Amino acid sequence: MQIEEFNLVQLETILMRGFTDFAESGFALDQINAGKLFDPVFDSFDDYLRYRWNITPVFAHKLISASRIYRDLEPVEGKLPATQAQTRPLQTLTPGERQAAWELAVTNNPGNITALSVEEAAHQVSKPVVKVNYRSVTQSPEWYTPRQYVDAARKVFGGRIELDPASCPAAQRTVQANVYFDEERNGLAMQWRGRVWLNPPYGRKHVKVWVQKLVDEYQAGNIDQAILLVKNGTETQWFKELWKGSLCFVTGRIRFEGPNRKDGQPHQSPAFGSVFCYFGRNHGKFAEVFAEFGPVFERAGDGLRKFRRLKVPQ
Repeated sequence: MQIEEFNLVQLETILMRGFTDFAESGFALDQINAGKLFDPVFDSFDDYLRYRWNITPVFAHKLISASRIYRDLEPVEGKLPATQAQTRPLQTLTPGERQAAWELAVTNNPGNITALSVEEAAHQVSKPVVKVNYRSVTQSPEWYTPRQYVDAARKVFGGRIELDPASCPAAQRTVQANVYFDEERNGLAMQWRGRVWLNPPYGRKHVKVWVQKLVDEYQAGNIDQAILLVKNGTETQWFKELWKGSLCFVTGRIRFEGPNRKDGQPHQSPAFGSVFCYFGRNHGKFAEVFAEFGPVFERAGDGLRKFRRLKVPQ
């Protein structure tokens, strides 16, 4: 018991410096969490973060993740990551790949190592990822989400979509994301950030890969919010991950838009229903906005509840 108290004092001394050193702060938080060293007056580690240090669990876990990567690395020319941002592109790599990527980043940019240069190096050394055919819904050419659904996502996000990781220039006429990845810059090989809109390729082999990528990026704290559009595959293994978010089961079938559709031709509908899944902190906003498209099951604590609009007295 005395050892635990001594360790907690040591570790909290590091945190009292104001989280200025991400590697030290992350290490201290990691040790406190792993050993459950925090004062038992706090019900959980998350409560300890909020009430003892006034920081969010997401912020803390970003520090912990960055510090672990930092400790994985050996200095290259005496250099280690100087900022948390420089560690983020290394998150999805193995320890050996992280070291190789860091060495490449330092060698190629000895005087100006940036998060972007580390990301480029990580992309070069990472293992080949699944090669995807950027087709969705059918085996015919690409089909894109109608504007009303994209506009709804933008409304939930507060006005803009920051990343569309499975896209193309034609789809961006509607999505208008700040950044998008396409077949050339495979989104599965990139790190994701910000507010993410994802309508992935619908091939049977590929949906689960994109869903897992989305969940991993969200749990790592890299993305703030995400809205995913996929088929209503509740019977599949990959769909189990989506129950962790809020869900909107679309009534009827979405009539997707094609790049070569001529005026007067019908839009294309898939042979299955669709569902939107939301990850983030604005579950109430998602439910309010997407309820017009179908029944919404809103994330509330550890469970889901069916969303019902409040009736305003006439």
